[in-house]
Amino acid sequence: MLKKYLFLLTYTLMLTALFTSSFAASVYYRVRSGDDLKAISGKFYGNNSNWKKILESNEQLRSGNDLQEGDIISIP
Repeated sequence: MLKKYLFLLTYTLMLTALFTSSFAASVYYRVRSGDDLKAISGKFYGNNSNWKKILESNEQLRSGNDLQEGDIISIP
C-alpha cells in the first residue's frame, strides 16, 4: 500500500513539474509602434529567424502583419 502511494505521489509531482514548467516558460509582450515579429524575435532570442515560433504560439495572429500596437502576445 505504501509503495502504491509513493508511486502515485511521485507520478503526480512529475506531472505537476512538467505542466508548470511548460506554462511558466511563456513571457508576455505588449506590441509597440513599429514592432514586427522579426524585431520581437531579435529582442527575445537574439536573432530574427525565430519569428515563426512567436506566430505559432499566438493563435489570434494569422500572419505577422496582424500585429497591432497594444496587442499582448505570448513569447514561448
